[in-house]
Amino acid sequence: MRVKIITDSTCDLPKEMLEKYDIDIVTLYIVLDEKTYKERIEINQREVIDWSNKHNKPPKTGAPTISDFVEVFGKYKDREIIFIGTSGETSATCQAGRVAAGMLPEQKIEIIDGRSLTCGTALMVYEAGKMAQTDMSFDSIVGKVNEMIPKAFITFMPEKLDFLRRGGRCTSLQYYAANSLKIKMEIIAKDGFLVPSKKYRGSFKKVVNKYFEDRLENIDEIDPGVIFVGYTVDDIDLVPTLINIVKSKNYFTEIIVIQASCIVTAHSGPNTYSLAYMKK
Repeated sequence: MRVKIITDSTCDLPKEMLEKYDIDIVTLYIVLDEKTYKERIEINQREVIDWSNKHNKPPKTGAPTISDFVEVFGKYKDREIIFIGTSGETSATCQAGRVAAGMLPEQKIEIIDGRSLTCGTALMVYEAGKMAQTDMSFDSIVGKVNEMIPKAFITFMPEKLDFLRRGGRCTSLQYYAANSLKIKMEIIAKDGFLVPSKKYRGSFKKVVNKYFEDRLENIDEIDPGVIFVGYTVDDIDLVPTLINIVKSKNYFTEIIVIQASCIVTAHSGPNTYSLAYMKK
């Protein structure tokens, strides 16, 4: 296998899939009380949530350093490297990767900004990993991934907007309007940005079920290959029900469940649920 796929830690593919498809990661950072942690390795999602609630502010987050990239890229001097990262609109990760690649002119490295996040990035990384295992050429994989970028779709719904507001991804007006009207809001990733979409009223459990049903209503417009069901911290045990909703459609070849990284959790909060799939 000539091509090596690398991604960043916010991709959120489960460890067993990273290992199965020989995918390496470059890790992002969380800073709490001036102490820096490698996410997933030195700190977990619950610790991030507890700290943010205690201090009523989001933790600082950091992209991998250029030296982090050089270290990971340098492990594969005999391979052609394709790095697929989170949206450049939300992170400096891909920018650091490009600088590192420029410092390694002897290696063939392509940096792809997936223009998405969490399971949206995972869609592309997962497919790229499978292609690499078939010994598809470097240029062909790069071309296929770039074709996927406008088709990859991710949507999510947080139980509360507190964490999005703390991180500046939800205005105070949106936050107080949603709270006063008891609105639950779907958020979609569009062109690398987070954009409010459909609004719901009612108990959160019923709303999330309805939100999943609505997103799968026009299922014939979705690629039937793989769908990701994502979550941050499932305090209310909704994940099994949501998986069953997707299974009941008898449509997808694969349903993959992933837990969001510390970085994603820091911005969206606990009890946030998502769907990611490829549009036809």
